[in-house]
Amino acid sequence: MQEKALTEPTYILDTSAIRSLSSKLLEAGKTKGVDIAVSPISFSELFRHLGGDDDKKIGFDSLGQILKLKHTRVLSDSYSRTVKTFDPAADATDAVAQFVESTLDMLGYATLPPEHAELQARVRSGLLLAAGRARELHREQKTSFRQMVHHIADYLSHLYPSEGLRELPDELFVAASSGPILRESWEMAGRNELSGDAEIRTWIGNTYFSTSYVISRTRDYMLKAGKPGASLAIDLNDSEDAGICAHLSLTEKSILVTGDRGTVRALQEASERLVRLLDTHSLSPGPVWLATRVRTTEEFIEDLKRPQSVSTK
Repeated sequence: MQEKALTEPTYILDTSAIRSLSSKLLEAGKTKGVDIAVSPISFSELFRHLGGDDDKKIGFDSLGQILKLKHTRVLSDSYSRTVKTFDPAADATDAVAQFVESTLDMLGYATLPPEHAELQARVRSGLLLAAGRARELHREQKTSFRQMVHHIADYLSHLYPSEGLRELPDELFVAASSGPILRESWEMAGRNELSGDAEIRTWIGNTYFSTSYVISRTRDYMLKAGKPGASLAIDLNDSEDAGICAHLSLTEKSILVTGDRGTVRALQEASERLVRLLDTHSLSPGPVWLATRVRTTEEFIEDLKRPQSVSTK
């Protein structure tokens, strides 16, 4: 596992930010001591294009798009961070990051001198098989996201009239993040009636930002649809940022870097809402970090180019 840099906060790049940042700039940031990190989700999003046939396909002659992640720190599995508290057998915290780092190392052997042609062929064959599996998982992820959005949309439509969607109450986001978001009713906190206060606050601390993101984006889809029951134009690319937002906890000093305007808006709203909520709620076992949890890719690039440290403002 890679060690966390001494400089805080951690800047987590989503895939749009990764594509915009050059390897040279990432290396410069790392040299300055800026803690630049990526989610295994973003790695998978890039890696699945290896050997693909779409407009974002990556060949063995353009691996730099993926290999530049070596200049970043690979984060642990965000799902396991919450679930391992209640089910230690489900803990894949370090294993996921180690798999990503091992695959990045293997990609370095995908182009070898002619005398190692046989080894190169075996390495490439294994990588293409893994990329194919990543594409399958990506399809499953988007299917799950679509189902989640429809579940939340049904729930919201029963709670609020169409005009009420624009100003959802702050309390709704606390209730939703106090347990698994797909539970039958957000009125029940935790996993079940036996959940204690410590467990509930763990859920809120670890899932507030990801839950806020999914609810906000679902609300946007519903408002765009215009009327109850209308078909939702779900942007399935939002499934990636939904997963990456799960790396943001209330107590850890971390900021998402993205070029997606919808993600910027959702996380700005979540950060502003959090300030209001802390006036009346104790949401986390530890002190809450109240900085705005999102920066645009353009802002981050400009900061990296400056001689001084990256700003959190």
